[in-house]
Amino acid sequence: MRSVRVAIVGVVLAAVLAAVVAAVGAGPALAQWPTTCVELNDIVEAHLGNDGNVGIYQRVFGDQAEAACQNDHRDDVRGVFAWAFAEASQPVDSVAPDLAWPTDCAKLNDIVEAHLGNVNNVEIYQRVFGEQAEAACRNDHRADVQGVFGWAFGRPAPPPPSRIAFESNIDGDHEIWVVNSDGSGLTQLTHNDAWDADPAWSPDGRRLAFTSYRGGDWEIFVMNADGSGLTQLTRNSAWDGTAAWSPDGRHLAFGSDRDGNAEIFVMNADGSGQTQVTHSEAWHAYSAWSPDGRRLAFTSDRDGESEIFVINADGSSLTQLTNNAIGDGTPAWSPDGRRLAFYSNRDGDSEIFVMNADGSSVTQLTHNSASDHSPSWSPDGRRLAFASDRDGDYEIFVMNADGSDQTQFTHNSAVDYRPAWSPAPA
Repeated sequence: MRSVRVAIVGVVLAAVLAAVVAAVGAGPALAQWPTTCVELNDIVEAHLGNDGNVGIYQRVFGDQAEAACQNDHRDDVRGVFAWAFAEASQPVDSVAPDLAWPTDCAKLNDIVEAHLGNVNNVEIYQRVFGEQAEAACRNDHRADVQGVFGWAFGRPAPPPPSRIAFESNIDGDHEIWVVNSDGSGLTQLTHNDAWDADPAWSPDGRRLAFTSYRGGDWEIFVMNADGSGLTQLTRNSAWDGTAAWSPDGRHLAFGSDRDGNAEIFVMNADGSGQTQVTHSEAWHAYSAWSPDGRRLAFTSDRDGESEIFVINADGSSLTQLTNNAIGDGTPAWSPDGRRLAFYSNRDGDSEIFVMNADGSSVTQLTHNSASDHSPSWSPDGRRLAFASDRDGDYEIFVMNADGSDQTQFTHNSAVDYRPAWSPAPA
């Protein structure tokens, strides 16, 4: 039984390795079984998040983990899961004859037993696919199986999931947290008594910029995506905040009131070359780079109300996109550069809207009496994350780009705010 458990769950770990290898451009499929358990442990944590997922490996491999993970069991994997990869027009391994997803756990048990000869091997499936195994094996999760075990059949492994960073006071004060876009791997990145806010991903997904009050005033910091390598970029007695990366990763736009009122500035990614972009007596913040790197959208009250403006990155050609008596703010460019999502109070409470990049075709996406704020696009442009207090406190929600299928993503009594969706894996 132990060797069988090793076979199946070892595949999960190897599949995760394949995903990481593919993500960094080293090839579409795993050529050899990983030979070190330390490497497997690191890969599981990197792919699924540091939220106990490494325990899957430890629980199933047991006290012989070190020896077990050095054996290649892909032939067993092919036999057990061939039904999930076979096309209807192709012959299927006789020990796994079912093309349709097994309709109950007993049938799945029979398939595993037929190949590996142990009636208890369905337990392996349940361990791999989590606490909802009983429900899961009654539904067609063929795509999940193909994603996890595809490397054993010569198929490219899927990239790791994108991530959503956000601000939360789960631990009692506001810190930066990150969670995988599938809801797994909730991880706290900052740990201090100060207020950390407004996370922003670098284009390669390797770093996060954020605002912090840890020095006694608001400054901009940058850290690695795992929370290490903290570096302070701004140093002055003014407010500096709401940083946004340029698409090439070489610059950061941010707001600062160092000249007496909040303006938009741009600096190099190392904090040097800080240059003022806007010049007026109004308030400016929450800038967002266009995907082509030529323009900055931002929030300003220069017409008396909070509105959305666009300006060239060099400070020329200012254009006002929204114009109404109620506040609009926190613009976010769609990945294709054609649309801007933003919040607006124009219907009496804060809702999420989307408009074309020229300000036309404004469409309301959320409709409720709560406060919906801070939209952030998924890397494929198909979904939006946002903050909402519709359950009584601010939580992170996700919806389709047309406003459908609004789903609560975080569930706690804390304030979860300012979501930032990571770029697509390189």
